[in-house]
Amino acid sequence: MQPTPPQPTKKIQLNRLLSKKGICSRTQAEVHIQNEDVLVNNKVVRDPLAWIDSTSTITLVSQKRIPYTNSNQTPTTTAVPAPHAALYAIMNKPSGYVTTRSDELHRQTVYDLLPPDLCATWCFPVGRLDKDSEGLLLFTNDTQWADNLLNPETHVEKIYRVKVDRLPTQEDITRLCAGITLDGTTTKPCTITRDHGSWFLVTLSEGKNRQIRKMFWECGGKVKKLIRVQIGKYKLAEDFLPGTVRVIEKGDI
Repeated sequence: MQPTPPQPTKKIQLNRLLSKKGICSRTQAEVHIQNEDVLVNNKVVRDPLAWIDSTSTITLVSQKRIPYTNSNQTPTTTAVPAPHAALYAIMNKPSGYVTTRSDELHRQTVYDLLPPDLCATWCFPVGRLDKDSEGLLLFTNDTQWADNLLNPETHVEKIYRVKVDRLPTQEDITRLCAGITLDGTTTKPCTITRDHGSWFLVTLSEGKNRQIRKMFWECGGKVKKLIRVQIGKYKLAEDFLPGTVRVIEKGDI
């Protein structure tokens, strides 16, 4: 019998991995890495751009934990803790909050919206929404679940409601749906349909940085409002007001 070939793993640059896991921002990650404060599978890695298996165990040296302030709590510190019970939550993120644990510019973060019991538990956002974007944001401490939702190879769809200041032509939409070059890489095929007025529904199976805003900018338009309404089977309910957070029961995962 032929041995089962090893399953491919997804690699990601170390500074982005720390940011993706909600440990710190990319800027903070570079400082910690250069200070030899980051262990990958119990080994120090000194290059912020090193390619790391996304399933690796990331540890911060305890003497150099990351300080941050949460508006619901007194200033505290955070570090990757020992394993604990799986946690899953959903947030309707309002505009004006950045998706990071702490911010060098002292802006409000999505952690300021978490209730105290969730703040006391280490968790990280699944993907990101920029400061001006709104809508569905998932939180967890289950890295495998998060990776399955974010990995483009799993084709988990994300749906956004987008309002633009200039209506794209049908030719523009066809080009965007087929894939265009952004920041040196080609976007995957997507779906864009007219909702009403200047609103569109955009369905992606990937999540490049500010991708939708850049796509419409390529067509001469500007996104005035962007709301993520669905990730896979998880949707924003009509009664789910901005700033609201709900725990997802494990049986619904």
